[in-house]
Amino acid sequence: AEPTLSLTFDDLRGEVGFFLGLGRGSALGDSAWSTGDTAAINSCVKSGLRRFYYPSDPEVAPSGYDWSFLKPVATLSLASGASTLRLPDDFGGLEGQLTVSSSSGGYAPIPVVGEGLIRQRNAEAPSTTGRPLLAALQPLKGTSGTQGQRFQLYFWPTSDAAYTLQLAYYVAAD
Repeated sequence: AEPTLSLTFDDLRGEVGFFLGLGRGSALGDSAWSTGDTAAINSCVKSGLRRFYYPSDPEVAPSGYDWSFLKPVATLSLASGASTLRLPDDFGGLEGQLTVSSSSGGYAPIPVVGEGLIRQRNAEAPSTTGRPLLAALQPLKGTSGTQGQRFQLYFWPTSDAAYTLQLAYYVAAD
């Protein structure tokens, strides 16, 4: 069962609305907020979330707080014949090693190198295939006012079979 202290997003917005003297909103049985009131409440909630995820007050958290839920481990599938793999939309940066499953049941590390080295290897041996031995992080085009930066991994050599990869990463928090 869900803990009794859990709040929904509407509960959180309602508490901020109440604190601001605007009531708890129609979702919680009070009067509906105006468009301006809703914008002010959402701004306060977003500000609070940023302060929670990344505290900057040295008295609260001298070096920030290292939230473990912001560092998941993703299990991704690299298709046979692929040399790139799109990372999750909430990917904010690498945290630790990138690994590929091995035939012995373990995981072998894949060094993350500069993109130039992958391009050099592909130029030297363009038809080489096999288990991924090197990877580079590539930013994808498409950042806009409503969509943040996205990334993919670029591998050498091109995969000769489907592989399972594991990757710990920092979440770009909602």
